[in-house]
Amino acid sequence: MPALTDASPPSDPDLQRAARAYGRARRRLGLASGLVGLALLVLAALAGQRIADALDVPGPLAVDALVFAVVVGGVYELLLLPFGFARYRLAREFGISRQGVGGWLLDRSKGWLIALVLGAPALALVVWLARVEPRWWWAIVAAGSILLELVLTAVAPVLLLPLFLRSRPLSPGTLRDDLLALAARAGVAVGSVRVLEAGAKTAAANAAVTGIGPTRRILLTDTLLGDEAAASDGSIAEMRAVLGHELGHHRAGDLWRFAAVGAVSTFVTLGLAAWLVDRLPDSLAHGGPSTLAGVAALGLCLVVAGAPSSVLLAAYSRWRERAADAFGFDVAGDPEAFARALERLCRSNLAELEPPRLLHLLRGSHPTPAERIARARRTPLEENVIPARMAVP
Repeated sequence: MPALTDASPPSDPDLQRAARAYGRARRRLGLASGLVGLALLVLAALAGQRIADALDVPGPLAVDALVFAVVVGGVYELLLLPFGFARYRLAREFGISRQGVGGWLLDRSKGWLIALVLGAPALALVVWLARVEPRWWWAIVAAGSILLELVLTAVAPVLLLPLFLRSRPLSPGTLRDDLLALAARAGVAVGSVRVLEAGAKTAAANAAVTGIGPTRRILLTDTLLGDEAAASDGSIAEMRAVLGHELGHHRAGDLWRFAAVGAVSTFVTLGLAAWLVDRLPDSLAHGGPSTLAGVAALGLCLVVAGAPSSVLLAAYSRWRERAADAFGFDVAGDPEAFARALERLCRSNLAELEPPRLLHLLRGSHPTPAERIARARRTPLEENVIPARMAVP
């Protein structure tokens, strides 16, 4: 990789060549991992009855589902582990990851255990519902998954995030007062401002406003913050601009907007998957979702049914991100600082200014960095008036 410095502009040819190489390699690994994962689902569906019979244990459904989740989920994780390790090595090669192998494995194990804790009871519940309510089980599961997602959104900042990253309160001072004043100006109540100690794991930088109600907080990575005491007016302006965008999501109620859109998507996807699995040959379905043998077939149908909605959700997300950008320009009052902040994030995160057009159209959750930077620089510096289009719905 060419030698790059923090002063390199994001449009620097060497930096963009590195960003494109990094992006291409990640996409290839993602495609390979996805294809192998899909092939494993097909194989698991074909062998569903044999797998279920081999793992059948005496006891209630909850125990059976736990054993099934541990063994099948564990094998699936191990078979895909080489792709995850290749992504980790790639991030190390390009200077994004700073983690050792042991730390990376520990984080991956934590993620798998969280998935198991949540997934095993969910698996037992799906099978039980499909048995007692064979016609409408999918609708009940959809409603439950939406509720679970909202609960996780509320508790993740205080229960899950600390499992992976330590944090500390931002020291009292000008920056903290400035960010809290920005939140008040935006009309968003936040409980605290915290610094995520991410620098030991990654060179990437970010900022966010997470949580709901009493768990809502401003988060800054230490890689974005740098030296608090030496923060310049320019860097403070950049952080205000980024936080203005994040606060825009909360002011506009985007959490609830996305929950509503996601609810529709979940109902449609699960309903279509239930319809598809009922039409599979028994050699694949093995009795459908009312049996553990049919779980892999249901997963396969969910992948197929969810593909179209993921494209629509990405387009909806890009629309809301543009609205949050506009709010951030106005509430922070410095579109140029937002442009500089994005350039800085592109450097630290080694992001492509213009990712492949078709892939971005299908999967991009944000407008391209080039589009966002150009839009910020086209926006005149005006009085800080919160636009009516971003008012609380």
